[in-house]
Amino acid sequence: MAFNATAQECDCLNSFVMGKDGTCTCKAGETLMGTTCQPCEKAKWKSKEGVTSCNLCTESLEDSTTKYVGSTSNSSCICPSGTFDNLDGKCEVIEEGVNPRASGMTLTTLELEPEFWRTDPSSNDIRDCPLPEACVGGNGTNYCREGHAGPYCNLCVDEYAKDPFMLCKSCDTTGASIAYTIIFVLALACLAGGVYYYVKKKVEDSEGNRYILKRLKNGGKIIFTGFQITSALPGVVPAMPLPKTFKKAVSFVQVFNIDVFQFVSAGCFSAGFNFYHRLLAATIPIIIICAMFVVAGRRNSDSRSYFFNCTLAVLYLTLPTITTTVFGVFSSDTLDNDRSFLRVDYSIDCDDEARWFWLFYGVIMALAFPIGVPLIFFFILYTKRTRIMKDVEEREKDEELTNVAFLFEPYKPEFWYFEVVETGRRLMMTGVLSVIKPGSFTQLSWGLFLSIFFTVILAMLAPYNDSRDNKIAVLSSALLILVFLMSSFKSYTKVNRAEEGSYDEIGMDFLLMLSYAVLIVLFFWLAFHQKDDMSVSATTLVKNSLKGSSSGLSKSERAKAQVEVEEEEEEVEIEMTDIKVDDQSSFEVENPMQNSKARPEDKGQSSGSDGGKEWEDKKRFEDEEDDDEDDE
Repeated sequence: MAFNATAQECDCLNSFVMGKDGTCTCKAGETLMGTTCQPCEKAKWKSKEGVTSCNLCTESLEDSTTKYVGSTSNSSCICPSGTFDNLDGKCEVIEEGVNPRASGMTLTTLELEPEFWRTDPSSNDIRDCPLPEACVGGNGTNYCREGHAGPYCNLCVDEYAKDPFMLCKSCDTTGASIAYTIIFVLALACLAGGVYYYVKKKVEDSEGNRYILKRLKNGGKIIFTGFQITSALPGVVPAMPLPKTFKKAVSFVQVFNIDVFQFVSAGCFSAGFNFYHRLLAATIPIIIICAMFVVAGRRNSDSRSYFFNCTLAVLYLTLPTITTTVFGVFSSDTLDNDRSFLRVDYSIDCDDEARWFWLFYGVIMALAFPIGVPLIFFFILYTKRTRIMKDVEEREKDEELTNVAFLFEPYKPEFWYFEVVETGRRLMMTGVLSVIKPGSFTQLSWGLFLSIFFTVILAMLAPYNDSRDNKIAVLSSALLILVFLMSSFKSYTKVNRAEEGSYDEIGMDFLLMLSYAVLIVLFFWLAFHQKDDMSVSATTLVKNSLKGSSSGLSKSERAKAQVEVEEEEEEVEIEMTDIKVDDQSSFEVENPMQNSKARPEDKGQSSGSDGGKEWEDKKRFEDEEDDDEDDE
């Protein structure tokens, strides 16, 4: 201590300060060490002046520390990074989803990382968000991005509605999206109409081009199925991690999913619209439409086949969407506050008394659609399998199969059942996959496995009549492998958090868009490309077309058609000049029925007149048998 003459008082030397009692001592946050005052070490504190030792943080909060030395209060004791104050006097290790770099967290101020959520500030149950993009994290009471709220940030606030990827968008933006979708659908319809007109004109110009129309129909069915599965994935796997441009493309092809609620946000137009209303809207209209077709077919026997085909087409087109919707009614999620919600719509409380009615309705619809429809398809095909397993050319002339040709026409006779397999594939890739915990790695893994499994099946069996269709089917299924593979990779690597426009993001985007572009180009190229086509004469083409078109005609009309065939046999010359002669042998091997009916003189002069006479006798005998069958 030294005397200050100017201030007429004593000054404390070095690190000491003048205490209230006039003595030199250590200030708060410091303690006497030797002959000087030193700051309290980390994990220690002292709130009063004096030379006493510092207090340990662990005395009040186990495993705690201080951020700096020289702490002056107990409140400076905090839990280090990787732990939090559980409000029971202990620092507890954080769970996955909490920022591991943050320190000083308490249970109420836990700092969540993006893509994680908890029920409230008092909850220690940190959960993954099924919609990762909806959960922005933070340490407040709102962990949701703008427009989102509720459990897992899975609900939309007022004036917001979900887009095809289940993210809440402003109703103004949603309205613009609807307008763009309508424009896209109209453009697609115009394109389809143009293609139809072009193909029809080609068919009228040359009967040989009828095969092009058939290829477009069968190949188009494969393309439609692939696009339908792809467009359904955002609803099955919420916020599926896909590159930006490809996401936009998937949004535009929602029309293939035959689900108006995927691109029209009902929440913007009807307050209180929930999943139960959507379930009714997805099932009741289809039941009514099919019932109308059945009744119309019974009342009009001449059009019964037409209405039956319409019923099959409606069920075929809408089955995956209905299945996904129906399965959604069974899956619930119980939170740590013991409240249970429907996974597909967290605005629905599963403890509500009306829940039992909707479960019962869901069971009935499951029996009717995802179980009943495939069984109906199988029953129809099984009862007619003997006729279907005949040669392709012969079964095309079978009037008994006209009304069910939609189910077997693209496939080889021995694969009469394959439409049931294809239906099962569509249901498993959409409805069944939706039962697995949404957004989980398990769901993506099963999607990848199913894609690989069915691609291998298609590649090994090659069930389609036309080799072109087999190529399109394998490629379409393989693209689903690519989608799930990239989704899994993007979801569990740093690419998922990469900024839009990054090198990896652009590369993945380009690869997916290019792959689907190749599929579409290949489809049209194979449909219109006539090289390596079946080398048959125009006479045979005309005969097949007239015979095929005679299905459902009276006996006199079929006789008239036969006369036209005979006239064409004398006049029509072969038009397909780009076919090599060598291709004829391969056609004869692949088409034994066509080969068996070829005239000997068409094969060469070596057959002689005896062979021609035998052929004529055989043909006359077959014609008589056909007439007998017609009479029956």
